[in-house]
Amino acid sequence: MAQEEVTLERSLDNAANVLRSKMDANEYKNYTLGTIFYKYLSDSMLYYVAELLEEKNISLEEAQKLYEENQDDQYLIEELDIKFNYVIEAKNTYTNILKSINNHTFQVSQLGDAFNSIESQGKEFEGLFDDYDLYSKRLGNTAQKQSDTISEVLSAIGKLEIVKTPEDTLGNAYEYLIKQFASESGKKAGEFYTPQKVSRLLARLTLVDKDYTDGMTVYDPTMGSGSLLLNFRKYVEHSERITYFGQEINTSTYNLARMNMILHHVDVVNQKLRNNDTLDEDWPVEEITNFDAVVMNPPYSHKWSANAGFKDDPRFSAYGVLPPKSKADYAFLLHERKCEELALIKKALLQKLFPKKDEFKPEVRYKNFSDAWEQRKLGEVATFINGRAYKQNELLDSGKYKVLRVGNFYTNDSWYYSNLELADKYYIDKGDLVYTWSATFGPHIWDGEKVIYHYHIWKIELSESLDRDFTLQILEADKAKLLANTNGSTMIHVTKKDMESKVISLPNIEEQKQIGSYLMKFDSLIALHQRKLEKLKQLKKFLLQNMFI
Repeated sequence: MAQEEVTLERSLDNAANVLRSKMDANEYKNYTLGTIFYKYLSDSMLYYVAELLEEKNISLEEAQKLYEENQDDQYLIEELDIKFNYVIEAKNTYTNILKSINNHTFQVSQLGDAFNSIESQGKEFEGLFDDYDLYSKRLGNTAQKQSDTISEVLSAIGKLEIVKTPEDTLGNAYEYLIKQFASESGKKAGEFYTPQKVSRLLARLTLVDKDYTDGMTVYDPTMGSGSLLLNFRKYVEHSERITYFGQEINTSTYNLARMNMILHHVDVVNQKLRNNDTLDEDWPVEEITNFDAVVMNPPYSHKWSANAGFKDDPRFSAYGVLPPKSKADYAFLLHERKCEELALIKKALLQKLFPKKDEFKPEVRYKNFSDAWEQRKLGEVATFINGRAYKQNELLDSGKYKVLRVGNFYTNDSWYYSNLELADKYYIDKGDLVYTWSATFGPHIWDGEKVIYHYHIWKIELSESLDRDFTLQILEADKAKLLANTNGSTMIHVTKKDMESKVISLPNIEEQKQIGSYLMKFDSLIALHQRKLEKLKQLKKFLLQNMFI
């Protein structure tokens, strides 16, 4: 075993020893894993402060001092926010709290303030430390005893270097720790950990004869700690182009998965994780997604409600009966089969409705259309308009105008506001077609109220020769190619030039409207899950026979 893994194990074992006599493993893992996650966030930021200020090969203590001297530098704070999506104040860093422990001035409220500050900085951090109960009586009967116990845990991990280690080593060690705590927690711990051998096997089987160089989406309906999802990054070239979707019923385990994603440097726009029961509710119907892969290691022989109402659920209604209450396994299998079927149908349609490479006509056409499609640069028929570049001090917790950022596309929380009066070009309204600088996130039709939009979002104004729904579909269909045509950033960003120079094939506007309308309706069927699986196949066959030549 590598030396850094041994050090990590020893440090966490020492922290666990502080807690072992006070609580069982299912509880003390929350403190040990939460501590190492907090240290990772803090240390990563301090090292980046040193990098921005052009100080190399310095210790965390030296980086802390440098940060304290420059914490009023607005440019520095903005750069930290852009890099990490969070900023930890100098007084709240792990390094500074360790200093107070060594000075015997530490109080548990200091750590509480640090956690609250981190959790308030975005949806991706919200509730991450909920299981880290700083005021539990198990830590001690008085506030001072609680502070003493927590200070011992922090000190046990305090000298550990977890940032300047190979990424895979850190991730594997983290997952190893989850497994170790799982073995002490008893049989139920398997709900949040899938053994690595199983994870690797499932991921590699899924990728046989597949090429996802240009990007992929993978969904785990029972994701646990996310280890199965994250295994795909080991076997897919350009793993930064993977978008991970997952649902997990247990809140504590869901938070472990979120931490695991951050520890593996997964961009926030590539994380689509939900704290939800997959059997009660499939992936949210308002989101249109065709997954390239659906994998899972469900809790076998798990009980479920099997309520009669599920007979009307499209995932189960086609079969006439429900899986028994004692065998939720079968329910998970039916769910996976439906996801795979819908993805295959949509993929087949797109291949037939759009011209293949170096061709000018698609395989199937609507009646009365026969002209060749025209190739145009997107910038010749559409205009990309940036939103406004806001400074940090211009974004408010409340105000006159909502400011739409990339993160608000997948959450209705964490809005910022502005009181600035702006020109019309800086607003988007319901029905506008927009795109973000993150290629993985793709195009959207805005369905909310009129808002100001951020510089990292483009409003796409279409000429009369382009239909909105058709344009959305052609951008979605070519999303993988767009990912390959980035500016080289590990964040998979695209530029306005990337978009404007993209060559697309266009039929006349009337054919665009028919294709766009048809595919939007089909997407609605997928998203809403309103049809039985077999009837959906029949509908596809009927449409192709009657609507196309």
